[in-house]
Amino acid sequence: MDESRADASTEPSDATLLASVASGDRVSLSTLVRRHWASLFRYMRRMTGDEATAEDALQDTFVAVLEHAGTFRGEGSARAWLYALARNALRRRVRRRIGEPSPADVSEDVESLGANAGFGCVGSWSRALEDREEIERALDTLSDDDREVLAWVDAEGLSIDEAAAVLGLGEAALKSRLHRARLRFMAAMRAMGGEA
Repeated sequence: MDESRADASTEPSDATLLASVASGDRVSLSTLVRRHWASLFRYMRRMTGDEATAEDALQDTFVAVLEHAGTFRGEGSARAWLYALARNALRRRVRRRIGEPSPADVSEDVESLGANAGFGCVGSWSRALEDREEIERALDTLSDDDREVLAWVDAEGLSIDEAAAVLGLGEAALKSRLHRARLRFMAAMRAMGGEA
């Protein structure tokens, strides 16, 4: 499957769109925005707990895409390159509001975290998913690094190599961080009486 999750016969790849954006094609930028907006917004909202900051960072991301599309050389995943820009834009936005609390509000699409995580038996996840607040509280106990790796891999479905590129880690380090984050999440669920 094409990295853009589109049918390659009808939709251009992210790399093709980036090349077009680099040559000034605003329609290609609009296509990238439509293709990735929801996923990036969910990630940013999860990490900040603040819709306004997430929206601002998302706008910053696509301004950066417009300005830096020519720097993508086609090595690696275009989606990972785009998501790394988003991560950096979000970090800049959060640094601007230093002194404000940074809650981890994960109220949107928490179900996708459990559904995609691949932990244990489906029945135990089904029971855990019935109590969305319990999952949110468990995620709130995790560090930003743990929430971030779970958000990219388990909630947004990035591959290991894409998530590693976004986070600036090697694949082995990413797998290790993901494993530890999943264990901490399951431990937090158990501590609250939920089953993971």
